[in-house]
Amino acid sequence: MVKPLTSIERQRLSVERQLQSIRKNYPEPFGQSAGDAVAAAPPADCPPISAAEVKPIIDREASRHKLDARLVQAVVEAESGYSPCAVSPVGAMGLMQLMPGTAESLQVSDPFDPSQNIIGGTQYLKQMLERYGGDVAKALAAYNAGPARVDAAGGVPAIPETQEYVRKIMGRITAPRPVE
Repeated sequence: MVKPLTSIERQRLSVERQLQSIRKNYPEPFGQSAGDAVAAAPPADCPPISAAEVKPIIDREASRHKLDARLVQAVVEAESGYSPCAVSPVGAMGLMQLMPGTAESLQVSDPFDPSQNIIGGTQYLKQMLERYGGDVAKALAAYNAGPARVDAAGGVPAIPETQEYVRKIMGRITAPRPVE
């Protein structure tokens, strides 16, 4: 059995991945060509967790912020595929892919801790919904591309990745609910 990573080990991996991203996107100061950079992947010893494991956290935080739990779950799924150690090429971390500055502003000390990450990510999603008057598409676009880009575009920006992200999540949350 593989021993799970400690918080410090996960943070170290995050910093290493952020440095990889910087080297990939800004190769000159680091003396490497962009073609030499390797995309970061979650470590093999940090597999995705099940939706059932995070459902109680999602349900609690969605209720706390008066959000549809399906929205929060769809963001987790789209952002990380339930991988608590996921790190994006731009340095976003954990289940809901919090950027380091966002995590810090939300007082998330360990963005790789599923509970802390969902608490912070749900709070940030609520902030984006409030900022855009409850417009879910704009809030999701801001979550993905940043509020400055949404403000500049006056809506979902013409960024293919962001447009697909919004379409994908909106499709999940507007689909009919199963009969229970």
